[in-house]
Amino acid sequence: MIRSITDIDPGWDEDRAPDRRDAFRRRVRRKARIIVNAGWSTFDAQIINLSPFGAGLETLGFTPVPGYFELRYDHVKVRVRRVWLTSNRIGVEFEH
Repeated sequence: MIRSITDIDPGWDEDRAPDRRDAFRRRVRRKARIIVNAGWSTFDAQIINLSPFGAGLETLGFTPVPGYFELRYDHVKVRVRRVWLTSNRIGVEFEH
């Protein structure tokens, strides 16, 4: 009886990159705005996962964001640090 992917491929878990997150992130779909250049530039985004320490963002296309910027969502305004960036996704850590 197959119970998980490791029953089929025992080395599967070893091939995955380690998850370096400090906390579990729950999946969400929330509209957000990325604010850069002291508010002169804004980009639409969607928060796709969220934890007390950070979030994963998705944009419509490549969004050139600096190392630090402001994120607004659900009447919340928080300064964030970009941790990683791909073509249309951004991982951020909240500045406390």
